[in-house]
Amino acid sequence: MLKESIKVRAPATVANVSCGFDCLGYAISDPADIVTISKNNDQGIEISIIGMKAETIPKIAEKNTAGKAILSLLESLNIKQGFKVHIEKGIHPGSGLGSSAASAVGAVFGANIL
Repeated sequence: MLKESIKVRAPATVANVSCGFDCLGYAISDPADIVTISKNNDQGIEISIIGMKAETIPKIAEKNTAGKAILSLLESLNIKQGFKVHIEKGIHPGSGLGSSAASAVGAVFGANIL
């Protein structure tokens, strides 16, 4: 049986470790974003966001890192599929902990599995 939805936990990251400058990095267990992806009969990407500074984050797929990541995946695989993406922001946007990357990675990882 094929999955119709998936929930992905995407942890925060630290990329500037010591003198490694963007070469050394690691994920930390908390905080994290929770990204739930569901297949949608439409070909578009619907995005909803709750949590930290949700009102400041774009909900239009082409302007949202999670939406852009899924659109890029679909284009590269030549797949026509719509998705609903629900993001629970646990990582404060603008904190330097990879908030945008966590949403994007969680979304594209989930979409790829579906």
